[in-house]
Amino acid sequence: MTDRNSWVLTVPRYYIAAQHHFFCECGEKFVRHTLMKNYNVDNVSCLACNNDYFKDAEHFLHNKSTRIWKHFSWTQEKYEDDELWRVDLLCFIPIYSEKEKSIQLVKHILASGTLTKDGTSLVVDVSKQRMIFKYSLYTEEKIETFRNLLQEDIKEKLLSFIFENTSTKIGWLNGSDFKNLSVEGKLKCLKFFVMNPYLTEFKFFSWENGFFDILEQRQHTQLSLLNLISNNISTKNIKKVLYESYESALHLENYYNPYSDYIFSRTITNIDFLQQLYAIHPFVKNKIFTNETFSIGIEFIEFLKLHYSQKEIVRLFWYEMQDEKRFANAIHHWGDTLMMLNRANSLEHLQTHFEKVKLTFKALHDQIVRIFHIVSYELDSRESFEYKPHALKQEYIFKELDFRLPKTAMELSLWSKILHNCMFGYSRSIHNQISIIYGVFKEDGLVYAVEISNLKIIQAKAILNRSIPEEDREIIQMWNKNMMVRSE
Repeated sequence: MTDRNSWVLTVPRYYIAAQHHFFCECGEKFVRHTLMKNYNVDNVSCLACNNDYFKDAEHFLHNKSTRIWKHFSWTQEKYEDDELWRVDLLCFIPIYSEKEKSIQLVKHILASGTLTKDGTSLVVDVSKQRMIFKYSLYTEEKIETFRNLLQEDIKEKLLSFIFENTSTKIGWLNGSDFKNLSVEGKLKCLKFFVMNPYLTEFKFFSWENGFFDILEQRQHTQLSLLNLISNNISTKNIKKVLYESYESALHLENYYNPYSDYIFSRTITNIDFLQQLYAIHPFVKNKIFTNETFSIGIEFIEFLKLHYSQKEIVRLFWYEMQDEKRFANAIHHWGDTLMMLNRANSLEHLQTHFEKVKLTFKALHDQIVRIFHIVSYELDSRESFEYKPHALKQEYIFKELDFRLPKTAMELSLWSKILHNCMFGYSRSIHNQISIIYGVFKEDGLVYAVEISNLKIIQAKAILNRSIPEEDREIIQMWNKNMMVRSE
């Protein structure tokens, strides 16, 4: 507001007349009188400079001296030290004193916003004095309460002030990164990064793998998502390890996969062990659990806790998964075990038939295969498989390899025993026409198994899940291409 280009309406108590005190920017001041019932003064010009722009005022309450402006603006004061950023919105209201016969400029702080540089406190405060709390401002052909206008403006001013300071620990942030957030959301996000200065990537929550859609958590903030993943564990060290793990994952070709951290948070209660699991190399963690094994993961680890200590379970993931020589086999056996449990829906049988073995991924895998063979005849031995025509057409000899479909679950179980793998665990998937298993014979002997889904090879393995020789692998790929062509 231009301090001296305004006017003040004073109404002495019990008077029927109103005095309008005008203060022009040129320094001239003068008074106009009206009756209470007709207190507006029209077409007033400064006697010295002919200025006709004065702040409008209105009288709201009878028998009291009150003042309010229809056109009102404020200025700002900014402050920063080692501990905080602060912005105040304020105005200087010229008050005419009858006693002093002079103008007194009174400073009013209308609103203030403060953010501490450690992120522990974010305060946005609007004055509760009567003129701010009660009245409205007419602006741009709309009427807004002073309180709402000031509350929004102080947030914007505080954000702008912080982003202007590129020397701070969040100088790497760009205001445009927050363009899709509300003012309130921007401040909360800013506070989050101030509290966690080791994070230097705004896309911390730009996951595109459907994880939060699965959990139906589409509306979220930065803090709420991390609380969701960490199961609302408030320990500072735990969160720091989790954040740093994500930051490391950003530099990998594969994006961050939150499934493993989410599952570990719900199954491992020891904070030290959980911190160790969070710190597993991101490349490894991205592969431990996927969207396909997400649901079964929590149930299976909870089952393992009935037979093994948390320390033993953590050691399984920490050492075997991160050993370069063991990693390929470990991740294969673990993934195959989860897929087998998921597709066969056989967790219920573990309680009855599981035997405690040395906790390795291969030993677990072999246990599940053994259990499937035990219960195979009880589950599906009398059930026959039904196939679509395009699948049946692929049963033929191609370049000395004979491709056959198992006709019953019993036959699939027999193939599984011959190849010493978990093939039988796919019987439910075959019944539901999610996957198709082909046995590959050579000279009437079963040598390979091939899993097909949506006409594409998901996996192809020899005995004991070994790789297929390159020559035969090429034949299988050519056979698969013929399948795609025939289905068109």
